Amino acid sequence: MSLLEEVLSNDYEYKIEYAYYLALLDILMGVPLEEVKEDIDLYEHNEMYEFCAGIKKAIEFAKDKKYSEIQKEILNLKDKYE
Repeated sequence: MSLLEEVLSNDYEYKIEYAYYLALLDILMGVPLEEVKEDIDLYEHNEMYEFCAGIKKAIEFAKDKKYSEIQKEILNLKDKYE
């Protein structure tokens, strides 16, 4: 893998994880899952597929978790994204 490919790959992964983090924050703050899902359509329309992937990952994670489990996941990611 070239250095450019590595940078692009890292940027892609960062965007997915950042969108995951932000979507989890929305869910924790009480935004309904249906509303969070609507964001996927917006990002898909703008061809921002990394954000779609992150939001989908957050929805999958959160749909069978308790509030405290989501909160713990956010705390694990907080230092990286704030």
